[in-house]
Amino acid sequence: MNDTTFDALADETRRAVLTDLLVESNPQPDGVGTQDDERTDGHADRAEMYHVHLPKLEACGLIEWHRASSEIVNGPRFDDARPLVEFAAEHTNSEKVTQR
Repeated sequence: MNDTTFDALADETRRAVLTDLLVESNPQPDGVGTQDDERTDGHADRAEMYHVHLPKLEACGLIEWHRASSEIVNGPRFDDARPLVEFAAEHTNSEKVTQR
């Protein structure tokens, strides 16, 4: 694992995309990594997903993104990051439960 991978994992939305890949074999970009928060501008979120988050995850090999079919699958380096993604998913879920 290198700094590029850690940079990709540093963002909550990108971690959510990777977490979705832990449980779904082919999540769709419009539904992947969505958060329940106060953001209401779906168009801006979608643009950010397509122009920032997915390209960054693809560039470091964590996902393969087939734009024509909107398919997202595990990339060749996904398994290298899997332990960190699982840890982050567990930590995020327990943190949300604690905050309620």
